Amino acid sequence: VLGVSQPRLIADLATVPSPQEGSVPAEFVQVGAYLLFTARPDDHARRLWRSDGTAAGTQELANACGPLEEGGFALRFATPARAFYSVSCGGGAKALWVSDGTPSGTQVLLGVGSYDDTGALIAAAQWVEDDDDVLFLQRGGYNLPLELWRSDGSVGGTARIAVVSESDRVTGALHRRGAGDLLLLVEEPSRKLVVWRSDGTPAGTQPA
Repeated sequence: VLGVSQPRLIADLATVPSPQEGSVPAEFVQVGAYLLFTARPDDHARRLWRSDGTAAGTQELANACGPLEEGGFALRFATPARAFYSVSCGGGAKALWVSDGTPSGTQVLLGVGSYDDTGALIAAAQWVEDDDDVLFLQRGGYNLPLELWRSDGSVGGTARIAVVSESDRVTGALHRRGAGDLLLLVEEPSRKLVVWRSDGTPAGTQPA
């Protein structure tokens, strides 16, 4: 039987008195040597934090919202090398951020208004890893086409591969069969299912 150590306080994030439930840390994910998580230390927007399990190594990485604004960071997907977050402040348009657990590697990939969650109705993945890159779906909501994107975690390496549907309120799901071999299932508003294949390039992304 493995021994279990006693829990201990590493950091007190909720230093501002509040009638609410505290900083509410959540969305824990291991990225590199750090545990990334979101928390709300001042009872407003969720910020991005990292911890190596020590007090000195528990630090705030980013705060995207202004004072008294609601919203903040929300984890969308993560790999062992980086985590991707949807960020919205004050109920406004969303942006896509990425973090590798370091301050220099925590940045905006797609600016405010350039990213939106899919709101998928299909119970399947909205993203997949392909070698060192991530392929993900975005948009597909009201008056927004459903798009397939690819990212290597850098601004220059994040680009749209294809618009897979121009329909209103469409959803989709991704499945990786092998390196450079992906299936994309698109559900149209009529409930019709359309299958796409992609090798991760614009030219190689077509309806099956």
